[in-house]
Amino acid sequence: MPENLTTTYKSREKFARAHAHGDPVPAITEVGWGDGGVDINGDVIKPSADMESVPGEFKRNAIQNTEQPYQNDDLRVWLLTRLDANADNVIGEEVSSCGLYDDAGDLIAIRNFSVKGMDEDTVIEIEWIEEF
Repeated sequence: MPENLTTTYKSREKFARAHAHGDPVPAITEVGWGDGGVDINGDVIKPSADMESVPGEFKRNAIQNTEQPYQNDDLRVWLLTRLDANADNVIGEEVSSCGLYDDAGDLIAIRNFSVKGMDEDTVIEIEWIEEF
């Protein structure tokens, strides 16, 4: 897993409970966008697994697309997250972090990246691929 991406302890706990006790695993339904993914020098901050929200979160959207392709022994879930400066009314924001939330409202995974300025033409799409 890249250093700028992590699954949270809450996510790991939910998977462990599912395996040990048969608890349901909530669906991933939203993505949060924030401006707290870099330090004062602009260096990307490694996210911590104990985070409960996207740093500097200023926007939360529904997941745009989800697919579950099967190929031989390869099982994965593909999620598309999208932030559109115009449609999401975030012109002028600077984005450097995003995270996935489940339908219980818990942060499941977080990714930090270099700052992306949002002008009227900016659209950011990030693919999340979960492999099993």
